Amino acid sequence: MEVSRRPTLPGVVATTAAGVIVAVIGVGYLFVKEMDSRALGSASLGSVDLVVPVMALDAGLVAAIPLLALYLRYRSAHDIRVGVLWVGLGLVAGGLLGVDMAVIFASSRDYSSAGGVIGADAAIAAAGFLIGIAVGGQAWLWTRRRYA
Repeated sequence: MEVSRRPTLPGVVATTAAGVIVAVIGVGYLFVKEMDSRALGSASLGSVDLVVPVMALDAGLVAAIPLLALYLRYRSAHDIRVGVLWVGLGLVAGGLLGVDMAVIFASSRDYSSAGGVIGADAAIAAAGFLIGIAVGGQAWLWTRRRYA
């Protein structure tokens, strides 16, 4: 008999954030290996370098792995699909918002490779992800209470 876990906002945020961390580390490793590949850097699909679709696949993995972790933790919840949808929307929106803010910060600071600037960019992007995950998780929990 499987014990049903009741989702809570801290649990949803922690599970999804841990999935993001694992995904970013894994995809970062893959990305470095992809960039070291000579064949990938010189190949193109028409006017688009082959590395662009590979980067899109990497971004998809960063979104899919945390949602898989969320699904596996709360798979016994009757509305887990709704939860994955809400948290996924929040994750993507927060990630886009965080990356946009990091790019704006970097361009306004005359971007350099200084550790402080790179660290600030990473922190801004991470904050966007966490805000998106929290908003999506809260939306899921609100719909659970509202329509239960």
